[in-house]
Amino acid sequence: MPELKTDKIFQVPGHVQPFEFNADVAEVFDDMAQRSIPFYLPVQKQMLALIESLNPNFKKLVDLGCSTGSFIFALAEQMNSPDKFYVGLDLSQNMIEQSQKKLTQLNLAGQFDWQCASMLDCDFHDMDVVILNYTLQFIDPEERLQLLTKMQTQLKKGCLVFVSEKLKMQQPEFQKSFTEVYEQFKRGNKYSNLEIAQKRKALENVLVPFTEQENLALFEKAGFTKVDCFFRWFNFASFVLIKE
Repeated sequence: MPELKTDKIFQVPGHVQPFEFNADVAEVFDDMAQRSIPFYLPVQKQMLALIESLNPNFKKLVDLGCSTGSFIFALAEQMNSPDKFYVGLDLSQNMIEQSQKKLTQLNLAGQFDWQCASMLDCDFHDMDVVILNYTLQFIDPEERLQLLTKMQTQLKKGCLVFVSEKLKMQQPEFQKSFTEVYEQFKRGNKYSNLEIAQKRKALENVLVPFTEQENLALFEKAGFTKVDCFFRWFNFASFVLIKE
């Protein structure tokens, strides 16, 4: 993989604008994700293992909110098959450009299609695997059910859906404690208190987390009845869903 560029976006104090996936963020996103999201790469490896176990013969996968394509590239390297078709979809043209740039530096088997578009417009009829890694949390809460219902309606039987999310705690005491643990994790990854505070401010009303119970209820309301949690770390969780 290309060398990571260090995330320094929130190092300088000043007026904090709402967070967006612009060119500056896209350039350092891989470093930002690995230092900001607990077990970011291990969770990807768990997803790779589940795909190989539950649907190793998949033909087509779409990563909704693919960012810089890191999961697609990891899966393509593991599968090493020219017959696999990977779709990376992101609303940020800057992320799509970073994905395309990285692909030119890698020698991977498979077919790749990068789309700058809204996931609400995605056609899921011919998909075998759908990835939603830390994506739903950035969608308007009123549109999350719309997306998942469309997905559940269009997907083929046996299709896998992976959802990773930051969580809100039901109890205020746990929310405070879990947030402190999470911020300690970020300090351990060399983020300063200023960077943590400024990013938290930038994400207000941009990243809107649900509780684990709200997410599970959302999946069920959309029609997904086979759901389980395969990873949990304080206020982060990853789920696997199967279309029946």
